[in-house]
Amino acid sequence: MPSSYRRLVWLRVLVVVSIIGSLCSSFTLIKGWGELYPFANWKLFTQPRGSDNHYSTYRIYTRTAGEKTFQRQAVRPTRTFDQDDYVYTLDYWVNRTLADSAGTTNSKARLHTLIKYLHPEASEYRIVRESTTVEELLHHPNNYEADTVVWF
Repeated sequence: MPSSYRRLVWLRVLVVVSIIGSLCSSFTLIKGWGELYPFANWKLFTQPRGSDNHYSTYRIYTRTAGEKTFQRQAVRPTRTFDQDDYVYTLDYWVNRTLADSAGTTNSKARLHTLIKYLHPEASEYRIVRESTTVEELLHHPNNYEADTVVWF
């Protein structure tokens, strides 16, 4: 039996096992038992978050009329976004806005629309890049560098 044939057989077996594992994991998630098969989550492959011992994320700060200081907003699920989608969508639009210095793609207006959707009660918005090391984050979760990158 040639080795290419054996590889093809193993590939088919692995695909079938993966599909069965994903279906079982979907069933256990529906029942509330947790995720059985970790590769069922498509985000594992499409949105990896590797680590270089430095953590950086964008956060929304808001201020309503009459307030003197901006308030840091928690990342919370909404009607249309779970927590992961909230973070990834915000990251995408902020990075696209920062990359578009000429203002040709209208990404700043789209980012503003997203932020108004997420926090409609506020009148002013800031997008802040919070940076820290993983070690510092573990010992002091509220100790980070904050740089405003977009202001509405």
